[in-house]
Amino acid sequence: MSDSILTRRNFIQRLTVVGAATIGASYLVACGGESGESGEAGEAGEAMALDCSDVSALSADQQATRTALQYVEASDVEGQNCTNCQQYQVPATEGGCGTCLVVPGTINPNGHCSSWAEKVS
Repeated sequence: MSDSILTRRNFIQRLTVVGAATIGASYLVACGGESGESGEAGEAGEAMALDCSDVSALSADQQATRTALQYVEASDVEGQNCTNCQQYQVPATEGGCGTCLVVPGTINPNGHCSSWAEKVS
């Protein structure tokens, strides 16, 4: 019968075990996500795996501007992409989505739009 009684000591022990398991699981999930992304980091397929297409935070006008400028996630024009465009703003964290002076929202480094202008050093 003493096994079914929850004492303060038993409660604290169980809480510690559950807390440690939760934190451990969180770290495993986080490490698993990072290792999958960093495995692609040096490869050409990285930009295709990078998704910068979320426009949910943009207004209807901003989304219309993005569409009017024919922004695409992956450039189909040889030698022209956002990384070599004058308008592209490099992201704070390497390997992330950047921004643009013309196209609203997040920008894929390998994207392209009709306002592409060659970057001047």
